[in-house]
Parts: sequence; C-alpha cells; structure tokens
Amino acid sequence: AEIFETYQLMSDSTKESKEKRLLLRSMCQQHNYPLTRNASIVDMLVKFVFKYSDDNKRRLSTYIRCLKACVADSSVMCAADVTEYITDKGGVEEIIRSMSKSTTSSISDKRKFAKENFHNESTQAVVRFKDVSDNAAELNGSYVVLVGQVTASGEVIVKHMCADKPFADRKKSFGASAVNSALANMGAVVGATIAINEEQTESEQVAQDVNAQITDLAA
Repeated sequence: AEIFETYQLMSDSTKESKEKRLLLRSMCQQHNYPLTRNASIVDMLVKFVFKYSDDNKRRLSTYIRCLKACVADSSVMCAADVTEYITDKGGVEEIIRSMSKSTTSSISDKRKFAKENFHNESTQAVVRFKDVSDNAAELNGSYVVLVGQVTASGEVIVKHMCADKPFADRKKSFGASAVNSALANMGAVVGATIAINEEQTESEQVAQDVNAQITDLAA
C-alpha cells in the first residue's frame, strides 16, 4: 500500500514528478536492478524497495503484476483501497491468474508481456555478434533476433540479425516484424508457463506471502 501511495506521488506530469522518476531510475541502475527502457514506476519502486535479487525476483514479479492491476483499476483511488481491492478479488493469486488468462488476448499484449517479464526469465546465453557490437550505442536497450542454424553438436551458427529499430545502413530492412513476432511468441510461452506454475503449491505460497506483505504495509 505504501508503494502505491509513493506511485501516486510521482506519476503525474509535473516537473517535480519527472525528476523523482529519473532519480528512482538512477538509484535502480546504481544497484544494477534490471530495467527495460520503458520500465514503469511500479517496476522501479518494487525492485528498489524490496532489493531485487535472483532469490526474490519471482516473488517481486508477482507483487509488480498485482500492483499494476491496482493501478489500472479505477476503483483503487488511494493506498487504503489496495488491501480492499485485493480482498475483493479473492487475493493476489486470483488477480494474477485472471491476468495470465487475459494477457495473451492480442499480439501486442503478448509483446508487451514479454518485455515486462524479460528480466525475470533465466538467461539462456550471452553472445557477441558483429552487427550488434559495431552498433552497440545505437542499439543499446533494443530487442534483436539472431538468425542461425543448429549443428549436430547442438551449437548455433549465427548468420544474420534483425532489430526492432533502424541502425547503421539498415534504415528500411532492419527486421522489426521478425523481432515483434519473436517477442509475441515469447510472451505467449512465458504467459502459459506462469499460468501453469500458478496452479502449483509453490505459487500459492508466494501469493500468500505477498498477501501478508501487503496487509503488513497497510496496517
């Protein structure tokens, strides 16, 4: 609830609020908390307040999604409404489950979901590719797709790169449609995995813990 109250204090269009948002982003970056280019205030607040780490990232992801649901609902007008909203909706678990069911309703929603959860997923590989390295400043923070072929030994021979924005001499054929399709696929897969996990006991325990945290904050 306190996080929601802080969100309200820095979410308007005033110069003061903008300065607060920039300061919050800077503080998160100083601690190397993962943020997307368009990270929301809720993302930054939760990661900073609860000290994001590999140990708590799944729990914080649940907390972030729940608070975003509160922000999006017009009935939640102040911090005091947060606990009542969560109770009325059947708890954190039910809120997240309903969001998981609706997240994949459109291609754009799938892409958005993939970006919002990108840093919560396990890293499969870190690679260097010449087209990216040569244009790192221009492409920093963007999403790309590497086109490769799998060998018999399980390695991938990469020959091409698609980006979500123009770069270098590729002002037209930069590959945004390929990146968008890949992100939509990721969003659908991640969303389905989350929905399944939320049916398991571990997810139920996470929801109970978050419920307790929110109740404690509101007390």
